Amino acid sequence: MLRESGMLVDTGELAGIGHRVVHGGEAFQQPVRIDASVMAAIEALTPLAPLHNPANLMGIRVAMEQAAQTPQVAVFDTAFHQSMPEHAYLYALPYRYYQEQKVRRYGFHGTSHGYVARQAAKHLGRPLQELSMITLHLGNGASAAAVKGGNVSIPPWA
Repeated sequence: MLRESGMLVDTGELAGIGHRVVHGGEAFQQPVRIDASVMAAIEALTPLAPLHNPANLMGIRVAMEQAAQTPQVAVFDTAFHQSMPEHAYLYALPYRYYQEQKVRRYGFHGTSHGYVARQAAKHLGRPLQELSMITLHLGNGASAAAVKGGNVSIPPWA
């Protein structure tokens, strides 16, 4: 579509391509450059996001075919929530479910929560590291996150 519209003559003009990937499990805590091992890891996480990760991979594969020489990066919605403490991400279930099947709270819409937290700090004119806030993601899913100092923080009563 970019070529048809005349906005892009050649993929060599692209400096990079970013892909939002819904579920990075515990494997990804920050954006990563995509290679075969990253794609395999995203595919292995499909049981945790069967409606999302396959579609995300399809987009990555198409972009890789169309722009093989362009650096591509995956940004994971679950990465923002990796600072959640263990007592907050473990469910009150036998621990073996976490060990064997990775059943835990992962947190979602992390790219949205991170953006909202940074924008709130900017709007308030204060460093994010000094703030405690509740961020909300509403639309195409909904979630809330307690954010303290830029990290996900779960109140002791949760």
